[in-house]
Amino acid sequence: MFDYQNYVDGLLALADDLVSKKHPHELGRATKCRAVSTLYYALFSELSGSNADAFVVPGLRKAWGEVYRALEHGNAKKACKSARDVKTFPEAIKDFADEFERLQDHRCLADYDPTIDFDGADIKNWCDETKLVIAEFRKVSKDDKCAFASWVLMHGSGSRAIRHYHQ
Repeated sequence: MFDYQNYVDGLLALADDLVSKKHPHELGRATKCRAVSTLYYALFSELSGSNADAFVVPGLRKAWGEVYRALEHGNAKKACKSARDVKTFPEAIKDFADEFERLQDHRCLADYDPTIDFDGADIKNWCDETKLVIAEFRKVSKDDKCAFASWVLMHGSGSRAIRHYHQ
C-alpha cells in the first residue's frame, strides 16, 4: 500500500529545503512558487490518504487508490471553508481545513499568476504552520477523520440535507 504519510513528509521536507537554503530575500520567484505549491500538495495528499484510510479496509489496494484520487480541489476547498462551522469537528480538523483553504488560494496564485512574488519569510512561516497542522491532524481519532472524509468527499443532495442537522 502507498505510504502517503511518508510521501507527505517528503513534500514538507522539500518545501522547507527550498526556502531554507538562502536568506528569504534572496529566494527567486520560481523557488518561492514551487515551495508554496508543494506545501499545498502536502496538505492535499494528507487529506486524500486520510480519506482512503477512513473508508477502505487495509489490503484493498485498488479501492484505496480510488478513494485517494476521489478528492477534488474545488469541492475540498468549499468543504474546508464550511468545516469551521461544524461544532462536532475537533479543533485540529478545523485548523487543517483553514490551512487547506488558505494554501489552496496561495497555490493557485503561485501556479497561475505570473506577477505574484511571495515573501520568503511568509513561506517559511507557512512551512512551519503546515507541518504543525498536519502533525495535529494525524492525532485526530479515526471516527473524526471518517466524518471529515465524508464532509469533503460527499456532495450529493442527501449529504447536503443531513449536514443541516449536524451543524
